[in-house]
Amino acid sequence: MSESTKKADARTGADRPDGIELTREQRDQERSFQWFKPERKKASMYEDVTLDTTHSLERHFRWGYQIHFADGRPTYWDASAVKSNTWWDFRDPGALWERNFYQTATNYYRECRSAVGVAHSNALFKQFSPEWVEFLRDHIHAVAQAEYGLVMPMANAVRPSRGDCQLNCISFQGCYKLRHAEALALYGMELDTALGDFPAERGTRSFMEHPAWQPARDFLERLDLVHDWVEVVVAANLVFEPLVGVLLRRELLMNAASEQGDVVSPVFGRTGQAEWDWGRAWTAAFVADLVEDPDFGPQNRDVIDGWLRTWTPAAEAAVTALGELFEQLPGADVAAGLARVREGFAELVEQSGLKASELEGAAR
Repeated sequence: MSESTKKADARTGADRPDGIELTREQRDQERSFQWFKPERKKASMYEDVTLDTTHSLERHFRWGYQIHFADGRPTYWDASAVKSNTWWDFRDPGALWERNFYQTATNYYRECRSAVGVAHSNALFKQFSPEWVEFLRDHIHAVAQAEYGLVMPMANAVRPSRGDCQLNCISFQGCYKLRHAEALALYGMELDTALGDFPAERGTRSFMEHPAWQPARDFLERLDLVHDWVEVVVAANLVFEPLVGVLLRRELLMNAASEQGDVVSPVFGRTGQAEWDWGRAWTAAFVADLVEDPDFGPQNRDVIDGWLRTWTPAAEAAVTALGELFEQLPGADVAAGLARVREGFAELVEQSGLKASELEGAAR
């Protein structure tokens, strides 16, 4: 430590221009310019670039917004039935921010492109069973439509979300959904090159008209009309994704595809599931924070339980209808697949601090 630093640390209130004596801890805080409480002893890069990057009434606007509607309403208000005084205490367990988001998304894209390239050069598309080829012709673009269906609800939830870390998670997940939907659309084009007769319109028609897809489409269209941003997160991530999303990515594109001689589609399912593994973790942490909130926990638990009871039957109807569709594939063990996704759904609900057993009546 230099002599000048020692002298600065030893200064008393009489030595300071304002006459106020500071402790060593207070001086350290002044030097670090730390305006938020880090999760650990020292702030991470994730916290430094994420927290307080967007304005908030509680942390930045002492007298509220300066612009109002003609009737006096502010241009921004709390748009959720759940409450918290600690929105800014939440942290993404995956610590995702702009740099590592693009890095991981790029890696997933490269994995898919590599799988397609190897399949073309080694004639792996010719190993698909005839039944699987016809199934993909009718439904691969429908799977892409289902993924894309979550993009707009997530975009709607970004603007009213409270806290920078929640905002980042919601916006990044919407981007991941868009990435995966586009990857599947591009995959359909590759299938058209390799096998022929894979028009996107065929899959879109299935999504819009085939009876098996209508419960899932109805769920997504209803979700797009929800204004409560936390309800969007609960319906999408605590209900639709662990049931319908996992059924499509893991049980169809990974497990069923492998049984049909397809080693390419599982790569697309795996990258989509890797993205969902991150989504699953932050959703469980986010909901658990709300139901365990020291001031509003019981109230929040009642609200979220009500949302689960509203949305779970709709997702169950979608899973059941799609399961009946998948039964047409030779050797498909649909019952086992449905049991796995329902078990995963129950586990996520429990990890979020809620009671999965209380949803059994609503789920069937």
